[in-house]
Amino acid sequence: RGDTESIKDMQKLLEKTKSDIVRESLLEALSTLHDGDNDWLIQLETYTVHEDDYLRNAALSEIARIGRSNSIDLMKERLQHPVWSTRLIALKSLADRRDASLLRPMIDQMQNEVGRMQLEFGDVLFNLTGQPFGRRASVWDRWLEDEGGAVELMEENQVEKLRKKEAERRLKEISSTAKEPIFFGIRIVSERVLFIVDVSGSMSIPMRRDTVSETPPTRMDVAKRELRDAIGSLPDGALFNIAPFSGSVMTWLDGGVATGSEQTRAEAQLWVSKLEAMGGTNLYESLVFAFNDPDVDTIYLLSDGEPSVGDLIDPQLIRDDIADRNQHRGMKINSISIGESLQVLKWLAEDSGGVYVEVQ
Repeated sequence: RGDTESIKDMQKLLEKTKSDIVRESLLEALSTLHDGDNDWLIQLETYTVHEDDYLRNAALSEIARIGRSNSIDLMKERLQHPVWSTRLIALKSLADRRDASLLRPMIDQMQNEVGRMQLEFGDVLFNLTGQPFGRRASVWDRWLEDEGGAVELMEENQVEKLRKKEAERRLKEISSTAKEPIFFGIRIVSERVLFIVDVSGSMSIPMRRDTVSETPPTRMDVAKRELRDAIGSLPDGALFNIAPFSGSVMTWLDGGVATGSEQTRAEAQLWVSKLEAMGGTNLYESLVFAFNDPDVDTIYLLSDGEPSVGDLIDPQLIRDDIADRNQHRGMKINSISIGESLQVLKWLAEDSGGVYVEVQ
């Protein structure tokens, strides 16, 4: 309605509300009512250094949506922010500008990144230039130097043609190099990982037999074996935690993620070996736990049944809630359905750009 008299009430609510969805709606509504007012843009900028991750990222996304040319310098500054999710929003905002002069700050920051964020930078640079240098920041740097900084960006339709060839090249590169960490066949490229594993009572069900004579392992046996192998293959320095869930969530490490070393990996593997299957399936609480840890950028989620307990058990409502939480977070959710085909796990992976696999 263009009701500018509501601006003060909206701004008060923005400072008071704890609801991420309400904050996002308020920022967009206030931008509409202020209609390009410079004082509002200055206020939005102050929110981009707010201590609350969601409010900071939502404000940065709103500035990107408005698309003012003077926001480029702000995005370049936030590209160096200590929180990975803020850097990701700044990176994608700069990429949307499709400006060759922005390649240099992207490549400079890429040299400070590891794991999934290094891959995100490489993908953005490939989408802009068509160059197949992947995660190799030093190669990107050398290439831009050799070009004298004068690079013509590739048309998007041309990049699309190259994308398939690049995917094939990556597969060959993976097969010819040292074994990468994997979990149920899904590559672990992140170094900020949370493993969420269903340990409800149904995980004690045996897997399908390959032969009549063999005694099949239980779903729990398979999950623990894969989890121990994945943890053992994580590189030194990788941050990780494990969150088994049934009726509630428990964690291997309280208060965040652990820095991977030979000792911590061995401790985690021993802890995993003692897990037992019992109780219901509180999928929603496990996901909320993950989103409350600002260090985690990638989830590996395994379950074998529909949600049965918790604040939300309807798969569609869980999907909608997690999509809202992930709007300005950029968390990637890879999911594994063991013994069953679970639509909610497919949705979570699809919505976040992750991978979904089924294990029978």
